[in-house]
Amino acid sequence: MKKKLASGTAYLIIAQFLAVLANYSINIGIGRILGSEIYGIFGVLMSLYLLNTSFLNTGIPRSVSKFIAESKNGLKNIFVKSFRLQLYSSLSFGFIYIIFSKLIAKALKDSSLTYYIIFMGIMVVPIAIRSLYTNGYLNGLRMFAEQSIVKSVHHILRVGLVFLFVLMGFKIWGILVGYFISVTLTIWLSHYYLKDKMKSTGEFKNKKLINFSIPITLTAINFTIIKNANPFILKLLGIDYSLIGFYTAAAALSNVSFLIFQPLSLTLMPSISKAISEKNNKLIQKYIRQSTRYLLLLITPIMIIVATTADELVTFFYTSSFVSAGAILSILIISTTCFSIFRVFASIINGAGKPNIDLIITTIGVFLSLTLTLIFVPIYGAIGAAISLLITAILSVLLSLIYIYKRFRTVIITAKSFIRIVISSFIIYIMATRTISSGWKLLIHYGVWLITYFLILIILNEITIKDLKLVKSILKKSS
Repeated sequence: MKKKLASGTAYLIIAQFLAVLANYSINIGIGRILGSEIYGIFGVLMSLYLLNTSFLNTGIPRSVSKFIAESKNGLKNIFVKSFRLQLYSSLSFGFIYIIFSKLIAKALKDSSLTYYIIFMGIMVVPIAIRSLYTNGYLNGLRMFAEQSIVKSVHHILRVGLVFLFVLMGFKIWGILVGYFISVTLTIWLSHYYLKDKMKSTGEFKNKKLINFSIPITLTAINFTIIKNANPFILKLLGIDYSLIGFYTAAAALSNVSFLIFQPLSLTLMPSISKAISEKNNKLIQKYIRQSTRYLLLLITPIMIIVATTADELVTFFYTSSFVSAGAILSILIISTTCFSIFRVFASIINGAGKPNIDLIITTIGVFLSLTLTLIFVPIYGAIGAAISLLITAILSVLLSLIYIYKRFRTVIITAKSFIRIVISSFIIYIMATRTISSGWKLLIHYGVWLITYFLILIILNEITIKDLKLVKSILKKSS
């Protein structure tokens, strides 16, 4: 089971790597081609898009994944009932966008957004169905390789179609249509992989799915509001599109850690759920310690390097006209790192069958984030939004950590490992602060710093032969 979790995470990391490339290609390309003002419009619309995906991509799909992982029969029944539930939910959500499009545009003080919002309401249905197939059925069946293929194809299509339409002169419409077509096409690929998997019969009650999915759905909405709604809120507070464009650029670059390590949460939840159903407490504790250790090993140097070289990184990708985004990025990369850790902890909590705990934590986070944003933005502008996000992220990690310790009675990482990671990170921080570079030299220095970081960990015996063998076996199985 340990190898299944590791290889499954590896498969999804491959897909997530393509997701990172796709998101950065689109964000950076649009920023460079269309300029900061239109990029600001893109940022506002993406806040709405991410609200769509969080509402429909997480609740029912994650619940389906859990129940399929635990079930030995009744898969066909789960498939039929969850598909209907997801379809009706997405249609309802889409109609809300369409009906209230003018009011939303009016609240944002830009009537030109109306038709974009209507189209995003139409996009809701295919987005929801694709997510049910990938994050629900394929994930629950632990068909991680197939899930990775579907996600990879989607990202490749998305980039190709978006740039095709944008370069043809369609601007924002080109982006939206590119997203729509890429999502729709990958639904068919998902169905191809699943057509022979849902034949077993058995009883499954809708009530179980609904009761479990409601808190997860509400949690997903909360998390999206916390993490992705700031461009939307900045527009409501009267911040102009250019400044929102700077914030969007910083948010896009800061998302690297969250996007790369999201697959760990996807594979961890069904694995934890299965271990709990088998009452294997030792395996649960092992999953928690190993996943946290590897996450911190890999995520910490990314945070240190990006925070230290934020101005140079923004300038390299977006040109010097976006340099004001550097200060925002240096804060957001820390908050995004904390959110990456929080989502892994949340997957453990949800896998334990306690989605209400995750809901409580994110609800507290929403109120804290919105309150702090309303206080800080009038004083500090877009940087104020980043500060509010950082405080909220730290609190979310602390609350989830407290619950996991009380529930499973296990430390998430040993003191020795934590100290070694801190020492290695501090050394590359010193190296980064004493080396000012730009352009392609910056990326070369990134490579040098990361190699130095891992060499120090090897010298300190934090990375051992056992770790290297695990990596080798994962790569061999993923190839």
